Amino acid sequence: MACSMQILLLAVCLALASFQAAAFTGPVSALRAAAVTKASCRRSAALRMAQEQETETEETEGEGKSKVKKGPTWMYNKNGVAYAPWMVDTFDPENIAKVEAAMEARRLAKLNTVAESVGDLARDPQAMELSGLGLNIKQVNGNDVELEWKTGDEAGNLGFVVSKRRGKTDEWTQIASYKDWAPLNSKGEQGGRYTFVDPDCEQGTWVYRVSDVNSNGSRNDLCQALIEVQSASDALQAKAAVALFGVVVVAAIASAFLIDPLQ
Repeated sequence: MACSMQILLLAVCLALASFQAAAFTGPVSALRAAAVTKASCRRSAALRMAQEQETETEETEGEGKSKVKKGPTWMYNKNGVAYAPWMVDTFDPENIAKVEAAMEARRLAKLNTVAESVGDLARDPQAMELSGLGLNIKQVNGNDVELEWKTGDEAGNLGFVVSKRRGKTDEWTQIASYKDWAPLNSKGEQGGRYTFVDPDCEQGTWVYRVSDVNSNGSRNDLCQALIEVQSASDALQAKAAVALFGVVVVAAIASAFLIDPLQ
């Protein structure tokens, strides 16, 4: 009997122990599951943040590379940010190419631009321009302009160069040279008479200049003159006005002789 009671008591104790173990294990498992879920969410969030950071880094590097293309690499730090952003355009290859093209255009323009007067004209170019001393100039055959000049001593002279500029401007343009127009070559030490025709000149005020070039390469401006190039109708009206003025003068003189009895 006593043995049976001990067995029964042992079974009850084992049942109570199993019930307590199950009751304790349930909350622990739930807590563990919640902890695992939180950790998984944290890992997912961290992974997303890392991916976003990588994307931003790639974009920043790409922008840095595009900026570096505008100038030398020493102008940027390792993150692609310029030390002096206002200087980036100065070293931009496109801007440099534009500046070089503009400089080349100015250089080519200067090749056909004559410098200030030298030689005889350097002493008083304005007086020479107004007087036309040594240079005969006239408009012929429509808008053609004919130049004529005469020389004496031409020792060492290779030939002549003709230049012109618009009135009230300072930029001279060379239009003919002995190098490419044979009639402008020197006729010898005794000199001679020369003519040159500038074909189809635009209407307006023009100043023409004649220069000689010596065997040592130096240039001497001989003479220059001003001319007003007019259209055919304007030139005809001007001639008619001059003719009318001449008729009026002659008539006035004739009348004076007829009226004055002392004559």
